[in-house]
Amino acid sequence: MRREITDGTVANVVITDKEITMQGVTILNLAMTQPGQKLEHLELNNNNLGANEAKALAACLPKSLTTLDLHGNLIGDTGASAIVVNMPTALSVLYLSNNGIDDDGATSFAAVLSSTMTELFLNGNKIGDAGATSIAANLPRSLKELSMSYNKVGNVGSKAIADALPLTLTDFVP
Repeated sequence: MRREITDGTVANVVITDKEITMQGVTILNLAMTQPGQKLEHLELNNNNLGANEAKALAACLPKSLTTLDLHGNLIGDTGASAIVVNMPTALSVLYLSNNGIDDDGATSFAAVLSSTMTELFLNGNKIGDAGATSIAANLPRSLKELSMSYNKVGNVGSKAIADALPLTLTDFVP
């Protein structure tokens, strides 16, 4: 997913396997909020971003963003909630896998999932039945792919998800 830069704007930013500190997030936020920027794809996976960095990042997510990949960080419940609450309405793909999110985090952000979301990746967290049930109650009808493998979802949560799956869903990884 690469685009040639012809008008001075950056469409895609990919920074993986680095140690991004709050200073790095601040610099990234300054770049994202420059006039005329049209960032569509932001991938910051495996960077040890914590909840504070996630909250700072969430405050500056550009409206043009359609894909946000934060898998493999340490954002936890607080960071995940901050990201989802501040999601741009254009966001359609969200990766929050392997971030230590549990039922509290899943429940707090489930109610504000974007109605335009087509792909949601939450695998490798600590989400159980309560979180899965909350997510199920708020699944966007536009969703085409949901990944929740390697969580702590039992029969109750699995049934809630299965019952709530939109007819448009083409791929579900329990």
